[in-house]
Amino acid sequence: MDRIRSIKLIIAESNPVFREKLFSYLANEEDFEIKAQASDGKEMVKLCSELKPDVAILDAIMPGLNVIDTIKKIKESSSNTAILIVNAFNSKPRVLSILKAGAIGYLSGDTRNNELAEGVRQASKGEMVLETSTVMDLIRDYVIDKNDLGSKKELNQREIIVLKLVAKGLRNKEIANYLNICERTVEAHLYNVFGKIGAHSRTEAVISGVRQGWLSTTDIF
Repeated sequence: MDRIRSIKLIIAESNPVFREKLFSYLANEEDFEIKAQASDGKEMVKLCSELKPDVAILDAIMPGLNVIDTIKKIKESSSNTAILIVNAFNSKPRVLSILKAGAIGYLSGDTRNNELAEGVRQASKGEMVLETSTVMDLIRDYVIDKNDLGSKKELNQREIIVLKLVAKGLRNKEIANYLNICERTVEAHLYNVFGKIGAHSRTEAVISGVRQGWLSTTDIF
């Protein structure tokens, strides 16, 4: 029988009750391996640097080091670690800041257990993890810096197609296979897309794509 690939996790949660709740549920998932737990941002950065987990699950409000700096430092020392924020505090501007910092997703604290587990699996594969309501709120409230409006350029047809596939959660290799092009070409298209619309992440690019009219809400996921 084929062995199930374990997804290595580290959990960081300042509230010990919620941390134990997360651990108790996730530890029962056959394909999850919880390598360590942390109670503050500095400890989480250290653990991620040493253990290089597939997914780091963070509270949005971290003592010792704020969540934005924690995300950035984790990505500096463990660039392949996907960072998933799980917290009941669901302020839309904060969500956008977290995504810009390098997190791959954000789930509210009342997310159902099975949805959390699936979110972890998606994050481990490099897919965006956002609740539909959060995506819609971000699209509705996303504000483009007025200083950047003059630099916005139109996307060509191939760039729009690539952006639509990103919105569906496809990774670069999957996009390349779907379009029958090489992965480097996909990377070049995304580089152009990010530059034209002033995006710093795939999530931000998708949100901006909807705002600009290149994508519709039905193109997402």
